[in-house]
Amino acid sequence: MIYHIPFPFPVVFPVTFFGAEEVVSIFDFILLGTVGISTLYGFFRGFLSELFSLLTWVIAIWAAFSFDENLAVIFSTFGASETFKLWLARAIILAVMLFIGALVTKKAIKAIGWSFSGNLLFGIGFGFLRGLLFIAAIILFLEETDIYAEPIIQDAIFLEQAEEISDFFYNFFLEYYNQ
Repeated sequence: MIYHIPFPFPVVFPVTFFGAEEVVSIFDFILLGTVGISTLYGFFRGFLSELFSLLTWVIAIWAAFSFDENLAVIFSTFGASETFKLWLARAIILAVMLFIGALVTKKAIKAIGWSFSGNLLFGIGFGFLRGLLFIAAIILFLEETDIYAEPIIQDAIFLEQAEEISDFFYNFFLEYYNQ
């Protein structure tokens, strides 16, 4: 059974694009904000930091989906469902890998000490890619839950593009694990 979440505020906002009125949901703002903040953050951090950050996210998501069943066995004493155990294992692996990646990035940047004006501009590109990867992770997570069927998600204008991004990263990194 799908329960709809009541919101005390409007979850959609009418806007006009090229003469046609569209309804923008809060999820659209979340998607755009994710990419925008990541891109802006990438500009300030620079190319090398973003390169290591992007690699860290890719490796962390790959590890979370590759080794989730190995860690989920530890949670066999929990009374929760198998899906919950699997997602708990993925969240733990993701958090640990991101922490280790942050430590490695900090040490590598300090050791290399590379800086030039292009460093900031190339950081924008990698910040943008990290934002897309984060959107793919959000969509992959939501597709496994009942929240994905909610109108706040399904009415999003950019949902189709977000699904295409998610499918690209899924096919690129994770497809052969489901064989």
